[in-house]
Amino acid sequence: METLGALLNDDKQKKTKIQVSLDSDLVQNAERKLAQYGMTRSSALNVFYHAVANSDQFPFTPKLSEREIAMQKLDDAFAHANIPTKGFKNKKEAMEFLKDDANW
Repeated sequence: METLGALLNDDKQKKTKIQVSLDSDLVQNAERKLAQYGMTRSSALNVFYHAVANSDQFPFTPKLSEREIAMQKLDDAFAHANIPTKGFKNKKEAMEFLKDDANW
């Protein structure tokens, strides 16, 4: 009996290689769970791509994490509060601003 991953990775089809950057911890956690289903990262992406191609929509509803929602609300609050803000070109400039007592 073939696994789902083997069925979706038909070697007779023309292949396109893709490369993505993901958080290492996320990859390890996801691949442990995928292994429980007999799937590899390649077969999981094949399942996802097939689902999108066959239904013209995501196979799940993407949603923000609680932290992302909180950050978005904070950004919205600052945008509507007319609080003066300062932009920084880089991390060094931001750190110098924070260290300068005159800014507090």
